[in-house]
Amino acid sequence: MAGSKGKRNQHPMFKLGGVDIPFLILLFVLLAYGLVVVFSASIPTSIAEHNGDASYLFRRQLMYAGIGIILMFAFSQANMYYAKFLSKIAYGVGMLLLVAVLFIDDPQFPGFHRWIRFGGFSIQPSEIMKFCLILILAAVMDKYHSRIIGRGNSNGSIANALRQKTGVNFYVPESVYPILLCGSLIVVPAFLVMLGNHNSGMILLMLVGVSMLFIGDFKKGWFVTAAVIIVVAVAAIFILYETNPELLQQIDSKGRIWAWLDKDYSPRDARWQINNSLYAIGSGGLFGVGLGNSTQKYYYVSEPQNDMIFAILCEELGFVGAAAMLALFAALIYRGVVIGLKAKDRFSSYLAIGTVMQLGIQVVMNVAVATDLIPNTGIGLPFFSYGGTSLIIFLVEMGVVLAISRESRMVKK
Repeated sequence: MAGSKGKRNQHPMFKLGGVDIPFLILLFVLLAYGLVVVFSASIPTSIAEHNGDASYLFRRQLMYAGIGIILMFAFSQANMYYAKFLSKIAYGVGMLLLVAVLFIDDPQFPGFHRWIRFGGFSIQPSEIMKFCLILILAAVMDKYHSRIIGRGNSNGSIANALRQKTGVNFYVPESVYPILLCGSLIVVPAFLVMLGNHNSGMILLMLVGVSMLFIGDFKKGWFVTAAVIIVVAVAAIFILYETNPELLQQIDSKGRIWAWLDKDYSPRDARWQINNSLYAIGSGGLFGVGLGNSTQKYYYVSEPQNDMIFAILCEELGFVGAAAMLALFAALIYRGVVIGLKAKDRFSSYLAIGTVMQLGIQVVMNVAVATDLIPNTGIGLPFFSYGGTSLIIFLVEMGVVLAISRESRMVKK
């Protein structure tokens, strides 16, 4: 009995110890900054949709932040020894939610299957799935690391199975099985999200998955091949735009790619939002028009408290305010990468770096949409955009990074 108790104590469910203070400070500064901006950006929507209550959405966001902070500190105490074993359960739960939401037609947005609503609250399964995907990929890449780098045992491999069935001496790289497994773990949930008419969520899942594979020691030839395919696809879009615009318009049923390519194309449902986003950003100048003084948030920019909150930030706080936000994100991501590089094991390293890379991807995508660098699609700005599921999940993820920092080989400042 004493022996078994000793083994259990080697891996307590929760571990005490100091977290990385610079990471924690940067996180709280970003969170406070985001709450201030979302309060200003959400005033028109709160007044119009909630009986004149100007602070309604802000109070809800503050509540979500409080829940997220509690969960963040709870997860910051977690032992990463158990996270690896819980990754399959987390991924399974995420998949079940993605399947369940396909059977729920949102009354507010017919044809969209993105939210599971209950009472006055809702959850967005695709937001939960992003973290579940990082978790399962970190576990799989850790388990098959020797095969990924080509040092695995070929006995029982795909090549051996093919030799037994056909008698032909096939050569299949040992990394094929792990990359097929990881690819399926990425593609299946992304496909389910796409079925729910949530293309931006599908794109984010794919980008998060590919970024995880990139840090997972897979041979870079896989990524060169993927990059070539993407370049060819983008080139094909431009060629169609110049040579066969009718076909491009048929393919692009929502008109978003066409509106991105043709800057003069401005029907209200395709170019209106991004044009007003650019007006907001341009009118902000160096120091902005002042916090609370935006005019574009009054139903010129749709979803000013959500997808287009960066434009409102630029209008009210100017280039300086936007640069400060991006600098804070860059510092947080850098510190998260340092934590990952100094993590005690490979799984924790993948998990920490993958989590902050997901944060960076979403920041870049949101800013790129608001500045018309890529076609318009709905992607929130972490810690700034209004939304309970997103904010809570991001804070939980930051709690996991803090947990990894407790066990990392670094001096806690």
